[in-house]
Amino acid sequence: MKWRSAARSLLAGVLLWPAAAFGQAHSSCALIDPGTELDWATAATPVPIVDDVLAKQLRACFGKGPSEPIVQGDLAQLRALRHQGEHLDAIARLDGLELAVNLEELIL
Repeated sequence: MKWRSAARSLLAGVLLWPAAAFGQAHSSCALIDPGTELDWATAATPVPIVDDVLAKQLRACFGKGPSEPIVQGDLAQLRALRHQGEHLDAIARLDGLELAVNLEELIL
């Protein structure tokens, strides 16, 4: 099973890297392996994300609509967040990301 996780990570890097390599604007994310255990006691607790650009990107990562709350369980699944390029709106505040306990890569 470990090879699947490694292959998925490698594939995600290959798919996400080209846009950054050529200086194009792109925004992407990666989630942890679905089999990873999370603290489900607090998973449903809503997290206020004050930066509208960050909130929009996170909702896109988690497949949520504009009115659906981002909860601690969502953030605990976040492994990588990339938001780069001169044509993207800037993320000014990272409030709420402190609960992304599995975040390994953050590129802004």
